[in-house]
Amino acid sequence: MEAAVSEERSRSEHGGPSRGIQRERSMSLTADAGTMPLTARAAVSAGSSRAALTTKALTPETQPVSPEEHSVRSVVRFSALNYYVFEGEDAKLRVVRSGNLREHSTVRYRSTDGSAVAGLKYAQLDGTLNFKPGEYEKEIVATVYENEEYGPSTEFKVELLHDEALENAIIDGHLQSAWVQIIEDDLFPTNACNGPERSGIPSPNPEKKFQQLTRLLVEFIRFALADRVIFSGMRKMLLADQCENVYGFLNLLMSVYLVDFVVKTSVPESMLIMHSRRTSLVLVVATMVLPLFALHGLSYLRQSWGTAGRARAVMQTALLR
Repeated sequence: MEAAVSEERSRSEHGGPSRGIQRERSMSLTADAGTMPLTARAAVSAGSSRAALTTKALTPETQPVSPEEHSVRSVVRFSALNYYVFEGEDAKLRVVRSGNLREHSTVRYRSTDGSAVAGLKYAQLDGTLNFKPGEYEKEIVATVYENEEYGPSTEFKVELLHDEALENAIIDGHLQSAWVQIIEDDLFPTNACNGPERSGIPSPNPEKKFQQLTRLLVEFIRFALADRVIFSGMRKMLLADQCENVYGFLNLLMSVYLVDFVVKTSVPESMLIMHSRRTSLVLVVATMVLPLFALHGLSYLRQSWGTAGRARAVMQTALLR
């Protein structure tokens, strides 16, 4: 690459050489493919025939395409920034080429995960587009997987790469990438609710209406338990509730033992625990009081399990979709 610059010599007022002059100059960088206008600062030192040039960094992959580049090389870009597709369908992304179409051009593309994960929601994309002379349009087909589970709409990005595979073309930085949004078409809470309850109109028959609502509740429970946070929190809550039930039963037994054996002086101490009325009283009180601390601790831990908050978030997401 060569740079053409007009040379200017300057001397001081006394006729001697200047110590150093910096001037703004409009220049052109000349390459094999053509010219690109550039503004640079040239610093010429006294007694030197060379000038130091300072320019801003050039990043062709993100710079807007100039008319000069249009006339020299092809420009490739996506035809749109956003594409929409339903589950189970193929997303077709159009890549168009403009400018010089007399030669062939190649460009590589690749997909990047957003909220949609490759392998779960769509097939990973990584390939190369080959434009023949005169060809101005290509199509990238993205396969979107079908599933029967309700979930929010997700998206992923497809990008044209500025790498060694790029040949006889430049990439328009404004349309270098495109987003593909996968529209969720499953019903909430599951696709089993595909009857009158889908439209929100209950049956006039009370018995059938009860069956519809019961089925809807069962499907929502199944949907909620499919979430790992809710399922894990639900198991912990059931275990904590059983601990409270065991404590209630143990408290009942200790109360009966206290009233019918420990307090009654007519009952001989030989029938009591440890054959001592005082020891039996201490054990009964300890059995009734100490478990309360553990139960209170479980009550505080319930807040960290996140079951209620997660279920509320799932419900709000479903209603506001």
